[in-house]
Amino acid sequence: MTTTTDRGPGRHRSLGCRSLRRRFVERCMASFFLILGVSILASCDLAPSRQQSIEDLKARWSGLEGAKNSDDPVVRSEITSVLDSGGSPQQLMRPLPAPSDNVAVGLAEMLSSGREESLRKRVDGLLPSDSIELNPIRLQKAIRLVKDEVDLLRAIDSAASRKKCHFAIDYTWGFSADTDVLELADLCVKLKALEVVALLSEDRPTMATHPLSKMFRIITLVSLEPLARFRSAAVDQRELAFRALEKISSHPKTTRDVLISLHSQVTTQLDTWPNDATTCNGDRAISLYSYEMIRG
Repeated sequence: MTTTTDRGPGRHRSLGCRSLRRRFVERCMASFFLILGVSILASCDLAPSRQQSIEDLKARWSGLEGAKNSDDPVVRSEITSVLDSGGSPQQLMRPLPAPSDNVAVGLAEMLSSGREESLRKRVDGLLPSDSIELNPIRLQKAIRLVKDEVDLLRAIDSAASRKKCHFAIDYTWGFSADTDVLELADLCVKLKALEVVALLSEDRPTMATHPLSKMFRIITLVSLEPLARFRSAAVDQRELAFRALEKISSHPKTTRDVLISLHSQVTTQLDTWPNDATTCNGDRAISLYSYEMIRG
C-alpha cells in the first residue's frame, strides 16, 4: 500500500479498504459540503473562483485563508490562535516516512480487507467487552486462533518494531479524511492480547511480556493521533493491555524479572501518553475546514 493517491503528492493510498458502508456515507457527506461550498462561491458571483481547480480550493480551505482574513475580529483572533498552535489542516500534515520505517504501512500490508473483516469477527467473539477473562471454551478457541495466526502475529511484531508511524490521515480532506486504519490497529492489539492469554495458559509469563510490549507500542501510536476517535480507542486498548498486565503479574510462575519488565512497560506507557489538551486538535481542524468551505 505504498502507491500514491490523489489526496496529495507522495501520500500513501488508503491503508486498507475498511468499513465500506461508513466510508461511503462519509464521502457522500464530504461531497455534499464540497458542492455546497462551490455553490456558495458561485452564488456570491466570485467569477475567478469558478475557474479554480479542486486542489486550489482544497489548499485555500485547508490553510483557513478565508477565516484568517475575515472582517470579523473575533474570527480572526480565533483563527490566529489555531494557526499559532499549528492546528490548521495544512499544519497537521507531516511528511511520510519511508514505507519500510512506517508502522502503519507494515500493519496495512498484512491482511486483505476480506480476511481482516473475518478475523475481526472471530476475535471480537472471543473478547467480549474487551475482557481477557475467557471461559474454557473460549480459551481453547483463543489458543487455536493464536496457533493458526502465528505468522500474522510475527508480522505484527515486525511492523510494531519499525522506527516511525504515520497513519496517512490527510486532514486537508476535511470530513472525507480516511481514518479506517484505526480498526486495523485495534484488531492487532486484540490479537496480541489473545497471544498473552495463550502464553499464560502454557505457564509462560516471561514470554507473555513480549506481546504485551507490542500492545503498548501500538496503543502509544494510536494515542498520538490528534483525533478524539483515536484517543478514545487508545483508552479502551490501554484498559485491555492493563488487564493483560494484571494477568501476567498475578501468574504463579511470574518472577521478579518479569515484574521489573512490567513496571518498565507501564512507566514508558504513562510517560509517552500525550497531553489530553491535544485530543481534539484534528477534529477541530476538520471542522474548520468545513467551516471554511461553507463560508467561501
